[in-house]
Amino acid sequence: MLHMLALHPDVQAQVREEVHAALASRRTRGDYSGRLGCDEIAGLKVLDAAIKETLRLYVPHLILDSERALLIKGSRYPPVPFVRRT
Repeated sequence: MLHMLALHPDVQAQVREEVHAALASRRTRGDYSGRLGCDEIAGLKVLDAAIKETLRLYVPHLILDSERALLIKGSRYPPVPFVRRT
């Protein structure tokens, strides 16, 4: 995420402005903790879009590489050799 923001300074500036605006809104209500609550974080639309775009481009995935079968919480998984993507 940070790498993507570094590559796109225009989006980084938008995210920064959005976060600063949310913090300023809290300060006007007398909260000087410098922390955002769940409601404020949920309202950060530019940040949300940036996170979703990063996950779209860099899909997280689990890599299983085992020579033996795995038993996890009663479920048996057969051996899965590691396959490299080229």
